[in-house]
Amino acid sequence: MKKFILETSDKYPIAVTCFGENNATKKIIVISSAIGVKQTFYAKYATYLANKGYLVFTYDYRGIGDSKPKKLKDFEAHFTDWADKDFLGLTQYIEEFYPYHEKFLIGHSIGGIMIGLTRAYKVYDKIVTIGSQYGYIKNFHQKDKPKVNFFFRIAIPILSAFYGFFPSQKVGMGEPIPIGIAKDWRKLILNETSILGYADETQNLYDEITKPILIISLNDDFMATPKSVDLFAQLVLKNAKKKRLNIIPKEYGLDKIGHLDFFREKNKNEIWHIPLDYIEE
Repeated sequence: MKKFILETSDKYPIAVTCFGENNATKKIIVISSAIGVKQTFYAKYATYLANKGYLVFTYDYRGIGDSKPKKLKDFEAHFTDWADKDFLGLTQYIEEFYPYHEKFLIGHSIGGIMIGLTRAYKVYDKIVTIGSQYGYIKNFHQKDKPKVNFFFRIAIPILSAFYGFFPSQKVGMGEPIPIGIAKDWRKLILNETSILGYADETQNLYDEITKPILIISLNDDFMATPKSVDLFAQLVLKNAKKKRLNIIPKEYGLDKIGHLDFFREKNKNEIWHIPLDYIEE
């Protein structure tokens, strides 16, 4: 395992970790994180992939984990920065130093949603999205709508205004996130056009994506319901060569998975192989 700092196009330093740097299979996997989730959360899965012969890269978006500034209050960052500076910067590094490697992407939640906000997607031979959804609030389960409404209509604007960033940890939603990211996230949930509306305001490359993509949902994921992931496949990735998979925990001998537990080591034997099976088929 090797850690290093990568400077993006706007000179921002992002923290990157490389696993399996001595592997000689000429195959790379990049893991792009969910909102407010540090790259260390994916370390065991990255190690698993490296042990299968892949060179694996994880990274922290600006404002998160080891890419966080000394002062998060009023730190400027948006989804377009995560996609078209941080993710693109790592992709360009990989292109430069590993031009002959096959390249694959595993995007978790926003890590998969944002692929059409940057031309970086063009570098990857296959893409796997896990829990990436068309996040409009009407696509949540009815029983979850009250807490989702509270979170996005009340908690985010009030706490963000008070702190100058959104303290996600106070509501059990991971790492604190920059105020601009919180506002962008709110747009995706409260606006009917979700990520497509956001992309139209910034950079929309979704219609250009024709790559092979495995689109995974977890049947018990309240943040990315199967319905919302179906809509992500149908409306957002409409021109991709899609394969759709809804994982029902009991069919894999599991009690629950939810939005995060796909990447937890306790589920290693049951489901960790699924992205690799697709990448290698």
